[in-house]
Amino acid sequence: MVQWPIPDSVKALRGFLGLTGYYRKFIKGYRAIAKPLTDLLKKDSFHWNDKALEAFTKLKEAVTQPPVLALPDFSRPFIIECDALGKGLGAVLMQDQRPIAFHSQALKNKYLHLSTYETELMALASAVKKWRSYLLGRPFVVKTDHQSLKFLLEQRIATPSQQKWLAKLLGYAFVVEYKKGCDNRVADALSRTFGSAPDLSTSLSASISDSKASCLMLLTVPDPTWLKVLQDSYSLDESVQQLIAAVQAGTPPKDGQTEIVNKCLEQYLRAFTSDRPHQWASWLPLAEFWFNSSFHTSLKLTPFEALYGFPPPKLHSYVPSTTRVSALDSLLSQRQDVLHILRDHLAVAQGRMKTQADKHRQERSFAVGDWVFLRLQPYSQQSLAYKGKWKLSPRYFGPFKVLKRIGTVSYKLELPPESKLHPVFHVSCLKLKLGQHVTPLPTLPLADDSGQVYTEPVAIL
Repeated sequence: MVQWPIPDSVKALRGFLGLTGYYRKFIKGYRAIAKPLTDLLKKDSFHWNDKALEAFTKLKEAVTQPPVLALPDFSRPFIIECDALGKGLGAVLMQDQRPIAFHSQALKNKYLHLSTYETELMALASAVKKWRSYLLGRPFVVKTDHQSLKFLLEQRIATPSQQKWLAKLLGYAFVVEYKKGCDNRVADALSRTFGSAPDLSTSLSASISDSKASCLMLLTVPDPTWLKVLQDSYSLDESVQQLIAAVQAGTPPKDGQTEIVNKCLEQYLRAFTSDRPHQWASWLPLAEFWFNSSFHTSLKLTPFEALYGFPPPKLHSYVPSTTRVSALDSLLSQRQDVLHILRDHLAVAQGRMKTQADKHRQERSFAVGDWVFLRLQPYSQQSLAYKGKWKLSPRYFGPFKVLKRIGTVSYKLELPPESKLHPVFHVSCLKLKLGQHVTPLPTLPLADDSGQVYTEPVAIL
């Protein structure tokens, strides 16, 4: 990396940025350092100058000298320090005054004209979103040098941008604390990297001077170990590789599982369109939450729990006027109304499907002493594993007399003494004999002591 030659074309520059971009989450202020180089990737803009050479040198030094971060301890609370200044946002994830991860982001276009309060709120929401895998389901503390954010959940939201960022913080358990700007050195330094790009070594060394260097190391977002083992096994499976190739080609193969999932998802979304045809697209996250929190019989748990290792959070019912923020109250009330509509429509759809299924069913009940015909199921009953031509055999046997009713759907029949079948059958296998005259039909199939059906020749020629 230190001896990397100066790029002489856009292709060479793109290759260099592609390699360094792989380690961007470990580099402080990567976007600010690489900005002069990324500007050269624009159409007809590749003109190498001193500014690009300086950025090229700094980026090589940053990649070859990455920061040293601490391992997280999930039994202790996390602390986020965030700040926004000028053209950038900065944040650091910490525990016991030791940094775990850094985050910096440049501001562009309309975000450059936001007020100080809105940029500070944007920095807070961006940091929480960045480290969602660490913070979801656990209480944490956010420290900022903007004192008005301390009363974030009690203020009246007056602008659409405030409502947008506040909605992204729903579902997290956190407390906002005020920290003076002179004490918030790391986040302040990260936010200033998009202006003059100062050296952060002084700020970082001051913030971790009390930590032990012996237990520090690089860290990425934690992944379950079993998931990596599963990915390694899939990489050696030819059928999985063929499936991945088909998906990348844009022609994924059809299978019953995918079709069932799509069918259920369509039915779920159809419950929105009937009542609010112009607003259903804004509630697609509810459909995603439904799928990820549904129990899968093959996994024996939900997809959310399979990925993160803990059960998914529940959507609690909202009582109107229980929050002081009017925008939040309106959003939660609207969500509660949509959930009620969805629940009612799904109940109607369930009743409609039951009505259609009941058209092919009939209510059957027999009394003791009735005569019924018996229909055998050779492919469902293991004791009738007959390999002959059942297509030409009688559909019903009997009639036989009902001796006893067992439960609500089972009956005990009076079978011939030579029969070795169990005398209790489900009501779906029985058919009422009409009339008083009883004419026995062919007897039951012959079976051995183990219950297996065997054939006998009529005559030996």
